[in-house]
Amino acid sequence: MKHILIVLFFSILTFNWVQAQVELKNDEQIASFKKIPQERVYVHVNTSLFLTGEYVYYTLYCINIENNTLSDLSKIGYVELISENGEQLFKQKIKFENGLGQGDFFIPVTAETGSYKLLAYTNWMKNENINHFFQTDIHIINPYQVSRVNYNTNKTIDTSAISNTKNKAKVNINSNIGPLELDLSSQTFNTRSKVLLTLNGKNGTTLPLGNYSISVRKKGKISLPSKQTFVKFIQNINKETSKSNTQTVYLPELRGELFSGSVSSPNNHTLKDLKIAISIPGENFYIDIVKTDSDGNFYINIDKNYEGDRVFLEILDRSEEGYIITLNEQPSLDYTNLVFENMVLDSLMKDEIIQRSIHNQIDNAYFRYKPDSIVSRVSEQLFDGKIMQSYKLDDYTRFKSVRETVFEIVKAVSISKIDKSSSVLRVQGYNYGTNSGMLPLVLIDGLQITDYDTLLDKNAYTIDDIKVYRDRFVLGSKVYQGAILFKTKTNNIDEFQNGSSLFSFYLLKPWTKKNYFKQRYDLNSSSSIPDDRLQLLWIPNWEILKIKTTLDFYTSDVTGEFEISIEGFSNQKEPVSIKHYFSVKSD
Repeated sequence: MKHILIVLFFSILTFNWVQAQVELKNDEQIASFKKIPQERVYVHVNTSLFLTGEYVYYTLYCINIENNTLSDLSKIGYVELISENGEQLFKQKIKFENGLGQGDFFIPVTAETGSYKLLAYTNWMKNENINHFFQTDIHIINPYQVSRVNYNTNKTIDTSAISNTKNKAKVNINSNIGPLELDLSSQTFNTRSKVLLTLNGKNGTTLPLGNYSISVRKKGKISLPSKQTFVKFIQNINKETSKSNTQTVYLPELRGELFSGSVSSPNNHTLKDLKIAISIPGENFYIDIVKTDSDGNFYINIDKNYEGDRVFLEILDRSEEGYIITLNEQPSLDYTNLVFENMVLDSLMKDEIIQRSIHNQIDNAYFRYKPDSIVSRVSEQLFDGKIMQSYKLDDYTRFKSVRETVFEIVKAVSISKIDKSSSVLRVQGYNYGTNSGMLPLVLIDGLQITDYDTLLDKNAYTIDDIKVYRDRFVLGSKVYQGAILFKTKTNNIDEFQNGSSLFSFYLLKPWTKKNYFKQRYDLNSSSSIPDDRLQLLWIPNWEILKIKTTLDFYTSDVTGEFEISIEGFSNQKEPVSIKHYFSVKSD
């Protein structure tokens, strides 16, 4: 099956591209398309009711619906939060690793009180109806806005609270669905005390290995929008798919992010086989070269991590001006058929909303003492492991221009005049008796430069170091004689752009993976820093690889009832949904 997917994928890349869609040309391609397994995405969210100033934390599970396993098809997922009037509060792109992804979003103070819908999907799922996307209701309260709208009756009421108090808080009942059981060291804890959580196999069975997400959060008295458990999600997966009957389809992002674009020419220049340089500058940069088809269409498949949020595109080896490069945008989804769960406001809930808002403000005020950490995702760079000559310019006599610096310091690089106003850079290979005539790849902070004179006339004091690679190499469809890598001190690449021939576009880049903060009181339980955490723990992916099942976390200064929510998937394809409750009281 995987072989079929790859063959189909590469065969249809030669077709006409429109917004990462392709047109299937014959019955054989349509039949192959229908054989590719469909996917579903499940999202475990830390809660379904938020105040502005709080974080939405979530884990994505991408499921192959043919065998109910974590999918290895799509490498990219998408998450959106949509308001009742169809406005997008956020859209995030998430990288899947073995079918798992994670993200978070800070609810801004500009968010309106109301009912929202959280959607999750892959590009491959866009060949189906939006009803096949993951959907869950989210309610947001903005206690700082004076808007007074009842979303049910359109009558004016107090928005300082939500939920009808006639719906009394339900009794919290522990539930373990699936092959796991959860045990706590106690059911009641003091503030700032250690909680020990243990997972066991149900009924004395061996603990099933797998991937699980865990949320521990204060449970209030306000009624929450209903959330679907992972177990129910798997049970309710509809095997009947609704793949598009049209011959224009969305492609699965098999290897990474998938972009498409086109080249046009008002001067009727040829559009076939144009070489387009792709640069995403940054410390961890991305560089590649692609070719256009006969109609000027091209695609970009990015399977590496990068830091920048702008992509630069430039046509190589063409002296004619007038080409225009366009990067296709993903079309918006049709939200008109979304059904939102009603959100009723009730002023009797005012005190709880105020208290929760106070906790959030205090917690955010001390956020710098509780930072999350970014998970480093450095990809292998183009010249990693290659022998390069390095010139740290502060170790040499400084010259005013880059031209003088290269001439005086960088001995393996020469500057040649091709006419009265234009120069080229050349890198001397290790065999001094040959001259291939090929030019080197020239990068500034990862941005490919073809206008050498603009570079050579720049102030050399902005350059930190220069690296030179002297061997011949192939990038995409182009061969280079060596490479010259300039690194600036400020990473300000705008001043080095190549004029009208260079086109730049902002990207929706994948969300940055994090390790979330865990409060510890092992050494100092009497810290003077207030601890108003409502979210005691969030672990988006707890991978159980061996029989080690204990996990600890600490309570905060907040008292009341707390909920432990665990969702996930065992290696034996068994979904898990656990709810467990405990109390926190003052010392």
